[in-house]
Amino acid sequence: MNALVLRETEYDIYTRDALAQELESLAPGMAIDFRNVRYLDSSGIGALVVRARQLRDSDGITSIPLINVASAVGRIITIAGLDALFEITLRPEQAV
Repeated sequence: MNALVLRETEYDIYTRDALAQELESLAPGMAIDFRNVRYLDSSGIGALVVRARQLRDSDGITSIPLINVASAVGRIITIAGLDALFEITLRPEQAV
């Protein structure tokens, strides 16, 4: 599976536009690799949701795999109720 590796370590209100721009290259069948990401706030989640909805509307994609996700970031996505929109796989050292 091809993956889009996110470059920044933190995505918040100040880096939301950079995340949105990175996500433009996400194509159907690709995962989003969070190996570098330690922090994601509601602005970053918003950018993910916008891109997921674009892919759903244009290509019928119902779920996007997120791989190498830090447990804190995965918890935020789950608490936001978005675990149905994204398939979350934690970083190997954090998967218990």
